[in-house]
Amino acid sequence: MEELYQISWKQKYETPGVRWRLNQVEKLLGRQIKKPVMIDEKIKLNLIQKLEDMELEFPIMPVPGANEFLATFKKENPQIKLGIISDAIYSPGRSIRQILQRLSLLDFFDYFAFSDEVGKSKPSPEIFKHLSEKAGITPSEFAHIGDRLSNDIIGANEFGSKGIFCGVIHQRSMEDADTSFTSYTELKELLQANNLLD
Repeated sequence: MEELYQISWKQKYETPGVRWRLNQVEKLLGRQIKKPVMIDEKIKLNLIQKLEDMELEFPIMPVPGANEFLATFKKENPQIKLGIISDAIYSPGRSIRQILQRLSLLDFFDYFAFSDEVGKSKPSPEIFKHLSEKAGITPSEFAHIGDRLSNDIIGANEFGSKGIFCGVIHQRSMEDADTSFTSYTELKELLQANNLLD
């Protein structure tokens, strides 16, 4: 199942949802006991909802310094629009919006491109194109900040945008990114140095 998921995510640039995962579990169990396995649809829908909303019950916390940076940045640069491009691994876009709302972060962002809504995941150019078209900007007019070299940095750079590696939590692969930061206190200066605040 993991191999199938990786093929879908890393080669087809699609993030299969929770229903796909449960369907794979049914197939796997069916092969094990040598007869079809079907989870009752009501039970399956309930399980899908619980898994998709798992991070609402056990919320993730913002990266240290992110809240403060966003609040100051938006106040000082009201002309710059912010967006989120995210692969919806378990939590779909609707759940991610709720998480952001609960953390008082949603209003900082103007545009969203979630893989379950767009139909493609990073590093596909389609998800970057989706956001750039919604924002009405060209690829060279936006920077993408992320913590995965292949998905976030290489994907953005190949699309014609500026990929910036966030190493606040994980510094893996950071040395392979030409632009990176390890504290949000560095980010504004880094954006200015790369002419991304014009």
